[in-house]
Amino acid sequence: MDLVKEFWGILVAAVGAVAWLIRLEQKIALNAASITYLQQQRHDDLMAAREARKETTEALGHMREELGEIRRDIKELLKRDA
Repeated sequence: MDLVKEFWGILVAAVGAVAWLIRLEQKIALNAASITYLQQQRHDDLMAAREARKETTEALGHMREELGEIRRDIKELLKRDA
């Protein structure tokens, strides 16, 4: 009993340190899971952006072709009228 009375401060500090380490380990595990989730989300976002850019590029290519046809038609009509 005298041993507990003498070292109660050290025992309380040791129990507190262990509890703090357990909480710290839980936070590390949560952060690791969050990082993994964010990495996957970033990858998905990059793939979606790449696909959107591809679709935009294709649409612009079609518009360029159509504008070229319109330009040719206008030139042809101007030649007929001249």
